[in-house]
Amino acid sequence: MFMPAEAFAERVPQDLAPGSIFRFREAWAFFVSHEHSEGAPVPSFIMLQGERVGTLFKGVEAMQSCLTLAEPFAWFPAIPAGVMPTRDVFETASLSVTASGPILIGGMPERWGGPDKFAFGINGKCLGEAPRGAVNRYAKWTAELCHPSRPFVSLGRIFAVDRSRE
Repeated sequence: MFMPAEAFAERVPQDLAPGSIFRFREAWAFFVSHEHSEGAPVPSFIMLQGERVGTLFKGVEAMQSCLTLAEPFAWFPAIPAGVMPTRDVFETASLSVTASGPILIGGMPERWGGPDKFAFGINGKCLGEAPRGAVNRYAKWTAELCHPSRPFVSLGRIFAVDRSRE
């Protein structure tokens, strides 16, 4: 399947809306609005591929322009047909299903121990700490290109995420 080249553009990450995806250091990332203890939203992103997959980073003003989706194109998460969610996959960067809808979790590295984990809706808004306990997660999922006039009709796969424990 081919995707239209017009679906992509180069933009500076800090100009992106929460929920956008972009290429960062040869891997795809998910732009989010993260609220820290001060309460002010901080532009941040979750790495969805590469060696730091699942890590939540703060955005910085000096980020270089990168590949992202052009207006009016958008993306949506998709799972393979017939695959059911499980509870034995990595929390971060896997697609989780909750009562409020699908979410992505990013872990912010901490000096002492494991990372603090935060949940984000597909719109990039912070939902607080990652849900604990029995959460259904998809280890393998894809980001599909779409046009807003047909929001869940794929125009092609942008990238795939695999968080299975192989």
